Amino acid sequence: MQWFDARLAEAAYSLSNSSLLEPAGLRHNIGPAGRRIQDAYAKREESEPDAVQIFWSISSKLRKTLRAEPEQWATPKPTKAHLAERYWQQRSHVLVAQRYDTVSGRINALWSNSPTVGSGWVPLSIPDQPTGKALVAWWNSTPARLLLLNMRSKKLTYPTWSLAQLRQVGIPKPNNPAWGALAQAWEEACELEMVPLSQGEECPARHLIDQAAALALGMEEEQLAEWRQMLAQEPTISNRPAPLQEQLRVR
Repeated sequence: MQWFDARLAEAAYSLSNSSLLEPAGLRHNIGPAGRRIQDAYAKREESEPDAVQIFWSISSKLRKTLRAEPEQWATPKPTKAHLAERYWQQRSHVLVAQRYDTVSGRINALWSNSPTVGSGWVPLSIPDQPTGKALVAWWNSTPARLLLLNMRSKKLTYPTWSLAQLRQVGIPKPNNPAWGALAQAWEEACELEMVPLSQGEECPARHLIDQAAALALGMEEEQLAEWRQMLAQEPTISNRPAPLQEQLRVR
């Protein structure tokens, strides 16, 4: 059971069956997993000859905007150098979160000016920069968040997604007319601070992104605004008990 409000389950179901979307893994390589980066690289305090900069944390105190820079220097572990090199070949400008705190988390995907890899962040291959930026915007849209949060397991407030699940996240098909709008939404929102889901209505960046996402889905913006409001009220997102009258109505 993922949702208190069953309307969100219905919304996620309709999105997963939308003829306008296709699985992200159909056209984009997604990997390696963040755990593999931890296994292959060791953190360093500063740059060394063979060091690279990677993302090591998903902390909401660090990750507040769609554009971000890797914060950690790292070098391949001596016994894992061949693996580190293979993983480094998969680096990308676009990284998607493999785990997420639903109460305090802010972003589910980011753009790095320098292609890289991450711990807790998974590279997603892109054909060009506009497409990559559009994907970052989409991945942070309310519809994409619904799809991601509908695949939660174990701990609903801190889900972790497998690579197989990330590859199943629906994205607009190549012929969707909204790709340009999504790329433009990234340009306008990339430096704006994103706030947690519970404050979604107070986030100008989310409004910009959802306007483009509505175009991608052929929907009215008001529908996405309703989903955004329902998400903000979910107990596993707001960190507040459901209102008593709602509990009684569900029963």
